[in-house]
Amino acid sequence: MFEAAPHPDSLKLAIAGLAIVAGLAFIAVNFRRRSLARRAASWPAVAGTITQSRTARRWGLGNGIWIAGLWYVPDIVYRYEVDGRTYTGRKITLADTGYPKLRAAREIIDRYPEGTAVSVFYDPAKPKRAFLEPQREERRTLGIAVLLLAIAGAALLAG
Repeated sequence: MFEAAPHPDSLKLAIAGLAIVAGLAFIAVNFRRRSLARRAASWPAVAGTITQSRTARRWGLGNGIWIAGLWYVPDIVYRYEVDGRTYTGRKITLADTGYPKLRAAREIIDRYPEGTAVSVFYDPAKPKRAFLEPQREERRTLGIAVLLLAIAGAALLAG
């Protein structure tokens, strides 16, 4: 009739295991983003034109800290040409993001009104991969990974 409660040590190990897995996942995502950002720093740029500029509301993960909720997203579409072929892009930065406040998304939209001429940075190996703004490396993801690993280590040591 009665179920035994899980042993406290097994609960600690489970929490530590989950924290370690999550921390390693954050590190992997961060490594991939940084690797792409380093390669993208040398991508060529071509002229493009903004064809759509608006904000959208989306449910999902937000601004790089992975908090679920309703986010305001800059919804920008641009057209550009590489080697005689026309492409359409939507990415502003390599790691596009959402914002909890409409004002933050509008600040980006205001920089890119429809019809504006822009520089589009594209991947020469895959020209459909493109973005408008070179981006600084995000350190938030790595910080979260380190925090999760520290929690896991503390849980293991406390046992």
